[in-house]
Amino acid sequence: MKRKRKFRKAQIKLHMSVFIFITVFLFFISLGLAKGEQPNSYKEVIVKSGDSLWIIAKKYCPQDQDIRKSIWEIRRINNLDDANIKPGQVLKIPSN
Repeated sequence: MKRKRKFRKAQIKLHMSVFIFITVFLFFISLGLAKGEQPNSYKEVIVKSGDSLWIIAKKYCPQDQDIRKSIWEIRRINNLDDANIKPGQVLKIPSN
């Protein structure tokens, strides 16, 4: 009887420890994911006649970054399906 009770207490402690560990682990993972999803600061650029995403990316994005990645990022941030932009359109450009 005593042995069964000790075993049951040990089982409960083990389950509680695992539960607490998993809870803390998931909490820190969610913090990391939330931090990664936080937007960078953005600069707003008004598209002028003759501008293209290539020109804008070359002008405002980091020089050490592949320009194709910069264009992809601009399209993603601004929910652009393609590279077509119009004069007067306001684009958010990541400012790193």
